Amino acid sequence: MKTYTHLAGAVLIFVAATAANGHTVFSGAVYDVVISGSVAVGDSTESLQAFRLTIINTTGNPGYDPAGFDGTAVFGYTGISGWLHQQDAPFAQTPTTDKVDFATDIDTHFLFAVSDVLYVTAPNETSGVLPSGEATNATGPWNMFAQTTFGDNLNGNLALIGGATGPTWDLAYLVSRHGELITLDFDVNGIYGGEHVLTTFSVVPEPASLSLLALGAVFALRRRRR
Repeated sequence: MKTYTHLAGAVLIFVAATAANGHTVFSGAVYDVVISGSVAVGDSTESLQAFRLTIINTTGNPGYDPAGFDGTAVFGYTGISGWLHQQDAPFAQTPTTDKVDFATDIDTHFLFAVSDVLYVTAPNETSGVLPSGEATNATGPWNMFAQTTFGDNLNGNLALIGGATGPTWDLAYLVSRHGELITLDFDVNGIYGGEHVLTTFSVVPEPASLSLLALGAVFALRRRRR
């Protein structure tokens, strides 16, 4: 009984720490890319999970604090790719948070406004590649024009006006289905230079689901030992 209690406690501490600190999906010489613990969003029709993608300068040198993002084919990058859930309208995409009417919790978008950046290539996304069964939840009267679909890319070539705001940059809010693969292929840079981020990861369960799975494993282990 004591072994079970300690093991369950350790599992819950681990899950809580993972949910609080996020999960590192890329660790480079200059930057780490961390995703927050995903949470279930929407009406569950598409089993959507949402999470924040953050760039962190790990060098301790503020000259590398992230201020620029290039995820365009012009320089050989593919941006952020995968089945990304989108909420938009035929006349308005939502690649940034300044499109507040459509950039809700079921919409993939960058976490900055167009007015915050200078760009060579404007923030852009694809949508309408696959249909989605999720109900729309755009604000106010805009909801009558909203549609939900899956796109497969989020990209752009841009820099923060005024430069970096610190070692951490919350770059994007991503929404996809549980178990889908997301590929990051872009350049991040500061004043002194940057780094090519290239990695693929799976959309992970929400922290609550991880807790239940972990505790289920503990109970199974306990029963085997009896």
